[in-house]
Amino acid sequence: MDSPFTQHFNTNYVLSDEELPAIRGIINKGQEALEGIDQRAREIERLVKEPQQEVNELQQELRELKKRRKEQRREVDEHKALVSRRGSIRRLNHDVLTSIFGVLLDIAQHPKISPKHPAVIVSQVCKRWRQTALSTKLLWCHLHVRLPDYPLFLGELQAWRVKVASLVAMTEVWISRCGDGQVIFRFDERDPPWREVLPAVAECAEFQCLMDTLCSLSPRWKHLVLGFTFSEFPNFPTRRLLAVPPQASPILTSVKLYRLIFGRSQQVRQQVSECLSSATSIWHTPTLRSLEIETEVMFHDIMRMPVIWSNLEHLTFEGCVAESSHVFDAVQVLALFKECPNLVTCHLTLDLQSHPTIPTNSAPIALQQLRELSLWLYDLPKGFAQSLILPSLREFEVFYTLACVPQDHRDSGLGEFLERFGTTLLDVTLPYTAFTQPAFRQCLQHLPNVTSLNLRGCRDSDRTEIRAHAANIDRDILTRLTPQFDEAGTLTQLPLCPSLEVLGLGGLVRIDTNAEAAFVEFIAARRLTQSHLALKGGGKVARLRKVYVQWFFEFRAIDPNRELLRRGVDMKDFSSHSCTGSGREVEGFLVNLG
Repeated sequence: MDSPFTQHFNTNYVLSDEELPAIRGIINKGQEALEGIDQRAREIERLVKEPQQEVNELQQELRELKKRRKEQRREVDEHKALVSRRGSIRRLNHDVLTSIFGVLLDIAQHPKISPKHPAVIVSQVCKRWRQTALSTKLLWCHLHVRLPDYPLFLGELQAWRVKVASLVAMTEVWISRCGDGQVIFRFDERDPPWREVLPAVAECAEFQCLMDTLCSLSPRWKHLVLGFTFSEFPNFPTRRLLAVPPQASPILTSVKLYRLIFGRSQQVRQQVSECLSSATSIWHTPTLRSLEIETEVMFHDIMRMPVIWSNLEHLTFEGCVAESSHVFDAVQVLALFKECPNLVTCHLTLDLQSHPTIPTNSAPIALQQLRELSLWLYDLPKGFAQSLILPSLREFEVFYTLACVPQDHRDSGLGEFLERFGTTLLDVTLPYTAFTQPAFRQCLQHLPNVTSLNLRGCRDSDRTEIRAHAANIDRDILTRLTPQFDEAGTLTQLPLCPSLEVLGLGGLVRIDTNAEAAFVEFIAARRLTQSHLALKGGGKVARLRKVYVQWFFEFRAIDPNRELLRRGVDMKDFSSHSCTGSGREVEGFLVNLG
């Protein structure tokens, strides 16, 4: 049957209120046609039974009727499905619908303003969805503005201006739909403009209009993310985003900056420093609680930024640009900590060439609320831990970007840190090859409450002169991590890290071939029931939940996957994952028995 709705079969199309009478009329006509076909079929079946009838012709007509009925039934069902889908969607109440819209936005992960934005798509499904989407301000308060790619030559300038004008119009639509509330604002560009087109691009009225629109919204910025190349052209429009003054009634709580300096001249670096250090900038706001500065941003001392450091709770700083004369090392970290007493989380990248001596005549710095600390550096110096008081520290990550000479416990600043704060730590990431084997064992003894332990090998740790002295994940270490039982199956002593539930092996990790059986024994013993893992007189061992190998590593002496199954180890609620050479994660452990 002819129908204007056939194009919507097997799609997610939702009928409008205006279309309902028409499709119901088509369904009724289809039902009438079905009844007519059924009536004729019954009549033919009666005639076939009567004598002196042309049976062959009647049977042929009956076959044709069955084909027509099948096609007619399909079309009626397809139309009914459209009506049913509309009913199902309309039964979703407002709260459920807005929750679904919010999930779509989260899944998209910072979608840029465009016709393909999830908020635009859901607003085009049907009238009710559009009304719901337009009335849900949270869908429109995420303003991710990505500048169209700059023209490569002047002949492309006009087309670029049209794109920017379209972006201005869409941005204004977003602003109108998000109401008067707070805004999460993100601005970025793909690549810096070419020198030949800089003056013409800077003078575009559409570009200036876009900056006017975005800067006028600054009193409503709640979260700010800026990632663009600081141009050499003195009055380039994007510079205005770094020159926004403090607000009369500030609400800005978080700032993220990245890729401001990208292979530019000394003059540009100096200008970026001046923008970030200006006392009349938006960085000097009392509501700021989170500051994240990635690479290619900071050319000078971060402390020159007019941030009210004592208000910060979350700080990420990935260090100064490579050409900077300023050194951000462990001594500078302590100076920063002194100004930030209320930090809760902190992630820092230190200068790789600096090997400072920590002053011993200063009072320890107390960070009473710090729960999470992550350090990327070459080597943690001795005395660093003694300079800190960290009663709330629970998560500690250390990444040595280059392999240092393995150190004994008495010489290791990292070992000193674990000795001082290890009992409070629950989640730890360690470069174990930075230790000698005895120092590695001693460090593990300082982690009685750790529930998640990630052991990583350092880059270049395979060099002969380093590997000869570096710690290894050998049979002795695995045995010390394994609960020991007597002949009756009773736990006789607690292993190292008795609270361990998650073990990760990352970086250039190595497990000795002769230790692979001990690795299986470690998992098997840690997977026993809690009644087996309790020690008489007090103390218990946590049940292992997960083991993962983050770097390509193959077991060559034994297949742990098969061996654990052969031994009948309870694998329910236990997960094991490995990373292949291509970076793909697979379930289980990689095996190459040759």
